Amino acid sequence: MSRIETDKKLKARYNAINDINQTGFPNLDMNHLKYYPIEVFLSELPNFSIYELLHKNCWEYNNSVALIYYGREITYRELLDRINNIYPDVNLSNVEILKVAYVNASGLNVRNGSGLENDKIGLLKKYESILVLKEINGWYLILTNDGLIGFVDKNYTKELNGVFVIIDISEQKLWLYDDNEVLLSTSIVTGKDETPTNVGLFKIKNKETNRYLVGEDYYTFVNYWMPFDGGIGLHDATWRKKFGGNIYQKNGSHGCVNMPYSITDDIYEKVEKGTKVLVQK
Repeated sequence: MSRIETDKKLKARYNAINDINQTGFPNLDMNHLKYYPIEVFLSELPNFSIYELLHKNCWEYNNSVALIYYGREITYRELLDRINNIYPDVNLSNVEILKVAYVNASGLNVRNGSGLENDKIGLLKKYESILVLKEINGWYLILTNDGLIGFVDKNYTKELNGVFVIIDISEQKLWLYDDNEVLLSTSIVTGKDETPTNVGLFKIKNKETNRYLVGEDYYTFVNYWMPFDGGIGLHDATWRKKFGGNIYQKNGSHGCVNMPYSITDDIYEKVEKGTKVLVQK
């Protein structure tokens, strides 16, 4: 069946529906129809909501990617299962990334409900970033770097807004954000054990092009230089052919964040002096 034929039959079936409230949506429209398997929709009127369909059945859509967070793909089934276990009133139709924040305490417990009486299900480290999905009575419903969904006390977090950079040493990834939108991401190489990239919240000190970086055992030209932690900064590394993975463990930098030349110019254009840089591990 061609896509055009499918659309025609769906439309005919859609127009034939009189009691659309049976689907669980007061205003069923064509956008909702794509979440139902064609066989079900053409044969009989579904009597369950799209949320119930996705959650209880293993259709192909259920295994598609809902979010990509720090390089980790989270499917709709996984997201729905986790949200349903913690906060049943949250469903796919009203889940969105409200803001990006980070832990501003030595440690922060993740709980399975919005209150201290609820069980602990995880522990976040200082400077660990989180995606805020919902705010309830002074608590955030969050998604963590490793895919955990739970609640944290918002008073122990700080929001990141405007343009900012997140660097994850364990993942060897960099993300450039504008509020809650990812502008770009790239694999990187950070410092080796002897000269590590420090964890913390920093700010871009200045921006330079065509700069030589000088140390005890190196004299290196870079096209773009954006220092944020003393002599540690963001820059292109044209001498590297590969980035990411575990390269940093044996062939890491002197602490700087090495990036592919092809993306460094975009980052250079978007950040300014004072742009926040969050480094987590």
